[in-house]
Amino acid sequence: MPLKIGILSTCVGAEELYEKYAGEDKQIANRLSNVRPDWRFETYRAYLGEFPDPIDACDGYVISGSPASVNARAEWVGGTLSCIRKFFAAGHPILGICFGHQAIAKALGGKVALDKNGWNLGSINVRFQGQAPWMHPRRNVMRMYAVHNEQVVSPPSGAEILGHTDNCPIASFRIGNHVFTTQHHPEMTGEFMAYVVDHMALYLDTEIISRAKASLESRADNDFFAQWMANFFEGRPS
Repeated sequence: MPLKIGILSTCVGAEELYEKYAGEDKQIANRLSNVRPDWRFETYRAYLGEFPDPIDACDGYVISGSPASVNARAEWVGGTLSCIRKFFAAGHPILGICFGHQAIAKALGGKVALDKNGWNLGSINVRFQGQAPWMHPRRNVMRMYAVHNEQVVSPPSGAEILGHTDNCPIASFRIGNHVFTTQHHPEMTGEFMAYVVDHMALYLDTEIISRAKASLESRADNDFFAQWMANFFEGRPS
């Protein structure tokens, strides 16, 4: 049966990135539509205080990426963490992407901090050592896009770490069968990721940008990861 997925949009502060490209909520919907074309999607602008009412308005929820920090004291960040706790208490499936991964961790008792190695930017190998029923077909190493300088440093209680990178020990985790997260960006296209790297050149040193651009010769396995996302929401392997 086709599902309705709610997307909590948290991407505020980088509007110039989306002048020529679809917003991160549309990118998430597009990526999932590649593997589940009959699904429906609804966006809630969490950064404007919009949250699902009732809490079970959708079959599952995605918390998007954002340039904001989950440790910020902004009212909407606190509202997002509170909403995540409500989803969790009700047993609704929750998928976290980048900021969303960190927000779920923080909302449920984990800790997020700046990465001591600085920015992770470009196309990166993620190694999946953990197992979950939706991680099918199985792949132990996946290429994924990274744009972050904060990361989860302590997972919430009950979390199983599913994946890691060289600089990010907690790159993906699960809690039971209704929480699934990734520090990376399965929604982004290669073209958009290249645009993000060019944009970040305004703020980061040339060595970081050069490494990121070189890494983009290896495209991400985003439709493969989208299959895991869809399996997760359906509650079964494909």
